[in-house]
Amino acid sequence: QTNIESDHDRPDGLWISGFALRSPCGLTSAEAAEIEHCYTTPWDAIAKGDIKFWYLVLLYVIVLVLIGISLFLVYRASHPQLTAGGKSLVFFYEIASRTEANFIKEIRDCDRSAYVDDVLGQVWKVSEVLKAKYTSLKWAFIATIVAVPFWFVSLLLAAVKHGELLAK
Repeated sequence: QTNIESDHDRPDGLWISGFALRSPCGLTSAEAAEIEHCYTTPWDAIAKGDIKFWYLVLLYVIVLVLIGISLFLVYRASHPQLTAGGKSLVFFYEIASRTEANFIKEIRDCDRSAYVDDVLGQVWKVSEVLKAKYTSLKWAFIATIVAVPFWFVSLLLAAVKHGELLAK
């Protein structure tokens, strides 16, 4: 009979399929190493190439999700915000929708107070857009940084699984 224990409770346990197992028969590490799929540490399982395929798939899925989130956030940060509202005289998208002659005429006809309000409104809008862009970029970098270790481990495990590191 075998008792399943947690990783923290196993001073001399054996690893079988990712669970710490202690044999009441008192197998030594050397005896355990001779049994197929029985390892004294999880690293022994990796070194012998006994890595479950779904572990690799899970790592790949984690990496793809994190990189997907990162790319979406980078796109969101780099995509222009073209809604400034109203008929602004200082928003580039609205200026470009006018002819040059109409733009000059509207600027000259505008009173100072309305122009200052338009500029202040655009300053506020630009600050909101930049805040959203930098927040998106921050989370994109965080998602990428979190994905890198998963990616590295998945490459390492895949290499071990396929025997590329055991060729020595």
